[in-house]
Amino acid sequence: MEAAVSLFSALGGGPALTGAGLAVETAAGGFAASEGLLAAGEIISGTFTGVSALASIGSANLQATALESEALFEEFNAKQDLLEGRRQGIEITKELNATIASNIVSGFASGLRGSGNVVRASLDAIAESEFQLDLTREGALIRAGSRTAQAAATRREAGATRVAGLATAGGIVAAGLSRSNRRG
Repeated sequence: MEAAVSLFSALGGGPALTGAGLAVETAAGGFAASEGLLAAGEIISGTFTGVSALASIGSANLQATALESEALFEEFNAKQDLLEGRRQGIEITKELNATIASNIVSGFASGLRGSGNVVRASLDAIAESEFQLDLTREGALIRAGSRTAQAAATRREAGATRVAGLATAGGIVAAGLSRSNRRG
């Protein structure tokens, strides 16, 4: 543009021609500035798109990590349920031993010497104890199995959350590229 103004001056162009050259130069400078602003806008838009995509991935990872922690807690509780079932089984066995010992002592004290009612009472105590042990074991296994299944489902949900975060980030990037392509 400076060359055009110099040319107008050299050719003897008056102030009108020189002014027209300045007007053209100013317009051209304004056009270059607006191109620079558009380029800066594209960079800022791309940066925000990238940050938004990364935020989506980060958010999904945080949620997935929380779900995995929940799954670990469920697995821990499943083990606790099994241990509690064993503890209850030991208590039932102790009660059975105490009942049988009491029956034997009562039998000898009454002179029955391990026959009749003493044996029947002991057999009944054993049967009841076995029934209680079975219920306790089955209950503990059911609770532990339920917790383990819940932990597995929670882990699957954590994986799906990560995939969803990546898909969302991909959608954000694709939308940003689409906007960029439409502009120019």
